[in-house]
Amino acid sequence: MNNKRRKQIIAYIGLSLFSILAILPVLYVFLLALQTNAEAAAIPPTIIPASPQFGNFQRIAERIPLGRYFSNSVIFSLSTTIAVLVTSLFAAYATTKLRMRGRTFIISIFVGGVLIPPAIRAIPLYTMIARMGLVDTWAGLSMPMMATGFGLFFMHQFMKTLPDSVVEAARIDGCSEMRVVLQIIGPLAAPGLVTLFIYNFLFRWNDYLWPLVVTRRVWVTLPVGVSIFKTSEQLVTWNIIAAAAVVTLIPVLIMFFSIGGRIVKGIAFQASK
Repeated sequence: MNNKRRKQIIAYIGLSLFSILAILPVLYVFLLALQTNAEAAAIPPTIIPASPQFGNFQRIAERIPLGRYFSNSVIFSLSTTIAVLVTSLFAAYATTKLRMRGRTFIISIFVGGVLIPPAIRAIPLYTMIARMGLVDTWAGLSMPMMATGFGLFFMHQFMKTLPDSVVEAARIDGCSEMRVVLQIIGPLAAPGLVTLFIYNFLFRWNDYLWPLVVTRRVWVTLPVGVSIFKTSEQLVTWNIIAAAAVVTLIPVLIMFFSIGGRIVKGIAFQASK
C-alpha cells in the first residue's frame, strides 16, 4: 500500500468518525421524541423506545397553535430571504461594477455590522420598532432582517468573479443599469444567489432571539413557540421537548437533503476563484 492510499484511508476513517459524532445527537433526539415520560426520565437513559409514542407530536399541537407558528416561520424566513437576495444583489453590483468613491469604506461599514453580537443589536432595533408601533407585526419582525452585511459581503465576493467586459458590452448596447442587473448579472450570479438563499433561510428559520424580543402573540415563530416546553413550571417532559425540536428540525432537514448539495457547489465555486 503506497503512502497516498494510506492517507486516503486515514482521511475516510476520520471523516466517518466525525460524521457519526455529528449524527448521533440528532438521532437520539428523534428517538427521545418517541419515548414515554418514564423512558425519557429513566437513568441510565433509554435509547430505543419500547413502543414508539407518535402521540407526543399530537400533544404539542394541543398545547400551542402549531400551524400558526409554522406559517409565521415560513412567511418570516421566505420574505426576509427574498429581500436579502434583492438588496445584496443590487448592493454588490454597485460596489463591484459601478465607479464610486469610498466603496471599500462602505463595504467595511456593512460587513463590520456582522461582528456586532445579535444581543447588542436587538436593543436599539427593538427601540426603533417600538417607536414606530410595529411590535408583534410582520413588518416589525421582518424589516430589520431584509438587508445583511453577510449577504452584501457574500455577493460582493461572488460578483467580483464576473467579468466587467460583459457589463461594459451591455452598456454599449444601450442597456440601462437596471436591465444589466436583472437580465445579465442576475442570471450569471444565480449560483451565488441560490447558496445565499439556503444560508439565509436556515438562519432566519432557526432565529430565536429577535422573534422572542419583537413578537408577543400574533407573529410568534416556531422556535419561540416551542420554547414553552422548556420554560414551563411544570415537570420537564424531555420527550415532548424532543418532539418539539423534531418539528422545528424537519423542514431544515428536508431543505438540506433536497438542495443542500448546492451549498457545497457554491462554496467550491467560490474557493476556485
